[in-house]
Amino acid sequence: MHPWLRLLTSPPLMSLLPTDAGAGPAPRPALDHPDVLLKAAGLAHLTAPGRSPMSLLLPVSAGEALAGASLTELQVWLLRHLVAGDAEPAGVLETLDGGLLHQQSGAAWRDASGQAVQIQLQAQWVGGWRVHRLDRALVPARDSLAAQLQADPDTGLFVQALRRTGLLALLDACGPFTVFAPSDAALERAPARLGRSRSALWSDTQALTELLAAHVAPGRWPSARLPWGSGLRTWAAQALSLSPLGQIASGDLALPLAASSDRAACNGVLHRVSEVLLPPAC
Repeated sequence: MHPWLRLLTSPPLMSLLPTDAGAGPAPRPALDHPDVLLKAAGLAHLTAPGRSPMSLLLPVSAGEALAGASLTELQVWLLRHLVAGDAEPAGVLETLDGGLLHQQSGAAWRDASGQAVQIQLQAQWVGGWRVHRLDRALVPARDSLAAQLQADPDTGLFVQALRRTGLLALLDACGPFTVFAPSDAALERAPARLGRSRSALWSDTQALTELLAAHVAPGRWPSARLPWGSGLRTWAAQALSLSPLGQIASGDLALPLAASSDRAACNGVLHRVSEVLLPPAC
């Protein structure tokens, strides 16, 4: 048995794994909670005093996934299956590697890659941790923000504008970035809201670049961690104004995030908005 697998199959975690996961040498004694696993992986600082409690999402395939894993592979795997906080799963969960899981209904979820996964809603308490069983290991997001935007039929005009200004290639970079993507219909309405014709706006590369830059923020900002009630720095000269009520200022409008927001990409987070984000003066 691989030494990392011994940590996962030590009582009481062994009871959370498939019955054949503990086959082999007897598990090492005293390794009886996830804190020990994090310590062995060099991640003990995640549970230092004063930090938020953790929840572990433990797939039934944990033993197979970690068989022969290197220290780095173990760390990556753990960060993909750890959630800060001890609340029961609801709506959207963010793992420590930045992945986002979306609840479909009941125990049915989709991981950052968009694949279906079953999460046991009732947590088991193990050494002071909440542990939720999964029917498989989580898969990270594979596509970049640029790739996701290009694959969405409702952001074709936004992609054209990003390509025209040279910003699309930047959204293929490592990031992380957070993008607030307007629909094609919203982008069609933008010139009138700015008091310009469509041709005038699209031919003014500088103005178009400044407009689009307001839709990209450095960093990974899922909706639950956006600085509501404050400002968010973007690639534009002016920060986005975020109200405490969960709305983004856009000219004289206040926009909530659209329902299809919180989409994880390999280099950030993709949100959707119903209108182009304009500075307050517009």
